[in-house]
Amino acid sequence: MTAYERMTHEGGWHDEAGCLLIASGAGGAIWAATSDAPLGYAALVLVPAAVAVWLAGSRQGAEKQRLRTEAEAYVAAVAAAQATGTQVPELSPALRELLDQ
Repeated sequence: MTAYERMTHEGGWHDEAGCLLIASGAGGAIWAATSDAPLGYAALVLVPAAVAVWLAGSRQGAEKQRLRTEAEAYVAAVAAAQATGTQVPELSPALRELLDQ
């Protein structure tokens, strides 16, 4: 559950960074095509970097979803045990938030 608690508020920047890298790569290529500066084509290196950033974000999102599913099962088990009067451990704020949803 600690992995879920650590990842619960992480991420969210991959899409923005990927778009920025694509725009920068395209902008450099357009600049190179419209001027006498072929060095601008080097900005096309940013396009594969954008794909790598998006893939990293996708993997992080999949891992976060997997951990959320496990955390939901844990919270449900703790709630069921508590309903029977069993002494249960105190839930962390992240898990309590998940229980409230």
